Amino acid sequence: MSTPSRARTEWVGFQTIIIREFNRIARIWGQTLVPPAVTATLYFIIFGSLIGRRVGSVGGFDYMQYIAPGLIMMTVITNSYANVVSSFFGAKFGKHIEELLVSPLPNWLIISGYIGGGVLRGLLVGSVVTLVALFFTHLTIHNFFATFSAVLLTSVAVSDLEHPESHQGLAFRGMQHPYIESGLRIDGLFMGLGAGVFYRYGPNALPDQAENFVFKVSATFHLE
Repeated sequence: MSTPSRARTEWVGFQTIIIREFNRIARIWGQTLVPPAVTATLYFIIFGSLIGRRVGSVGGFDYMQYIAPGLIMMTVITNSYANVVSSFFGAKFGKHIEELLVSPLPNWLIISGYIGGGVLRGLLVGSVVTLVALFFTHLTIHNFFATFSAVLLTSVAVSDLEHPESHQGLAFRGMQHPYIESGLRIDGLFMGLGAGVFYRYGPNALPDQAENFVFKVSATFHLE
C-alpha cells in the first residue's frame, strides 16, 4: 500500500480544520450568526430610522444607505477576529491544542486553517447583515468583484494574527491580562430604572480596592 504524499497529508489537515471551524459556527449559530443580525437591526432602527430622519441625506445617499456598508464591514471585521481568537483559546482551555501542535502539519498551514475559519465566519455574518440591511434600505453594488475583494482581503488581514505589528492604527493585545469584572444588576426596579454593583479584579484591578467597586444604573425602554 502506497504512503500518502506530504502534500496530500497537509491538504487533509487543512481541510479538517476548515470543516471543524464550519461545524463549530453552525453548531452554535445562536452565538455566531444571530447576535450580529440583532445588533445590525438595532443599529438600523435607532440610528437609521430615529437619527437618520434628522440627519437627512449624506453625499446624495439616504442615511441608511450611507451607514449600511460600514455596518456590514464592521461585522465582518469583528467576527473574523473573534472566530480566530475564540477557536485558539478554546483549544487552549480544552487542552487539545497540544495535539494540533505535535501533528505533522507546519505552523503556516495551521494558521491558514484558522484564518480560513475566520474568513468563513466573517463572510457568513456579512451575508446575514446584508440581508438585514435589505429590509431597511436599497443597496446597489457597482462593482461586485471590487466589493467582494475588499471584504475578503479585510477578513483575511484581520484574521491573520501572526504579525500584529503589521496592523496599523489597531492595538492588538493578547488575553494574558484580561479585564475582569463581576457583579449583580437588577433591571426594572422602579419605572424602568435598575441598579447594580460591580467589582473589578485581576491584572487590571486598581491599587485602591475601594475604586474597584462601581455602582451602575440601567434604564429600560419599551418601543411600541
